Amino acid sequence: MNAFAPLAGYILASMMALAGLLSWFLLLSGRFKPSMLLPASAGLNSSQSRRWFAIQAALLIIAALLVYVRLTQLQQGHRDNVMDNITYGISSLLFFRVIGDFRFIGAFAPRTDDPFSRLDRKALSPLFLFWFALSIFLLF
Repeated sequence: MNAFAPLAGYILASMMALAGLLSWFLLLSGRFKPSMLLPASAGLNSSQSRRWFAIQAALLIIAALLVYVRLTQLQQGHRDNVMDNITYGISSLLFFRVIGDFRFIGAFAPRTDDPFSRLDRKALSPLFLFWFALSIFLLF
């Protein structure tokens, strides 16, 4: 285990859990806007976007728990093929989110005046890039 892995793991797990809880707060308080999930040109209606946002929030909390499990395994000197593969999967998903789909989200998406595009450019893509960088330390 490298020296930065515990700090990176704690930061990553806590940020993912906090993002998941904040997402649930936005949903339950009624402050959620569909532009927080995808641009209007993606064609999701309000109920679909709420459902996908809730799924995203739940997956963030599950990913935070999995990162914490990986961190405790690394601290105990235990390596597990299943957790290795899950960690590679989480890291890969974070990387793919940074790259995006070239149409709506990610670093290579066209920049428009859409509220989601501004949010993605200023906050979401850099956040996922930071999370990906932290997840790299948990792989080795």
